[in-house]
Amino acid sequence: MSTFLCEILEKNCALCYYIRIKVILGAVMKTAIAKKGAYGEKYPLGDSQNGGETQRKSCFSLAYTDTTLRIKIECEVGDKLHCPYNGYNEPVWKGDVAEVFLMPYDDEHWYFEFNLAPNLSCFYARIYNSDGYTGYNRMIVDAGIDAHSKILNGKWTAEMEIPFETMLNKEDLDKFKTLPWRFNVFHIDHELQEHASYSPTKTKNPNFHVTSVFAKLIFE
Repeated sequence: MSTFLCEILEKNCALCYYIRIKVILGAVMKTAIAKKGAYGEKYPLGDSQNGGETQRKSCFSLAYTDTTLRIKIECEVGDKLHCPYNGYNEPVWKGDVAEVFLMPYDDEHWYFEFNLAPNLSCFYARIYNSDGYTGYNRMIVDAGIDAHSKILNGKWTAEMEIPFETMLNKEDLDKFKTLPWRFNVFHIDHELQEHASYSPTKTKNPNFHVTSVFAKLIFE
């Protein structure tokens, strides 16, 4: 039997008062497994809003070491890759981009966003999310993230190796496997204006900051 969840969220602010009703029908949290050493299973992405198929396929796989989380995102691409920036911590989501959002702790207000463009332009930040729907850049992070980008035969491969010390409190580094990790993976195809994700957000417009749909990350 499908699950029906209806949550009424009341919010007051200086400029407005509104009631938002959030309905999730048949909600099941997706999961993905990170393997130690080599990359494991390839998980497909779908339309970020409804989970349907996209014109160009993309997928990701995960791995880890004792000190880092590794993610590889593979995307079919056309001949018109759009990379409007060429630097560090630029708004690369305005072009072609691969993204992973990581939430190591059981707090939907705080998580990390790691974005990589085909030309290695990037955006890495710790995000504050006040309402489970809107992300605010609170702190740029830079802790030795190793990033690679390769384009070959109509496929773009983006890889990021992210140190756990970038995301975790010092006392949690040795027990990272036991933390309640949640995450989502995204790809923007600028030419087709396609927005893909692992766990669909069920929103009217593309929005990658819906924390309630983040998937569960398991270290095996």
